[in-house]
Amino acid sequence: VRQFHSFHGQHLGNMGTKRREKNRDAARKSRRKQTERADELHECIERSNSALKKEIAALKRDFNLYKTALERHEPYCCLRACASSSSSPTCLSV
Repeated sequence: VRQFHSFHGQHLGNMGTKRREKNRDAARKSRRKQTERADELHECIERSNSALKKEIAALKRDFNLYKTALERHEPYCCLRACASSSSSPTCLSV
């Protein structure tokens, strides 16, 4: 009877050990997948960030282009003069 209990206890001990090993492997796999997913998200965010920086640079270039065009146009603009004297016949109604 003692041998049966000893064998039965060892068998249960082996099952517990196998269960812990299986759980440890599953946890390792889960952590690896989580790390891979975080890496993918990081790469995606970096790509988006880079694209947004390029778009900002392009918009700044456009803004400066339009600002310069407006600054060059202002001295010759008849609309500005019309705003101060709306009774002039050459002014366009805005």
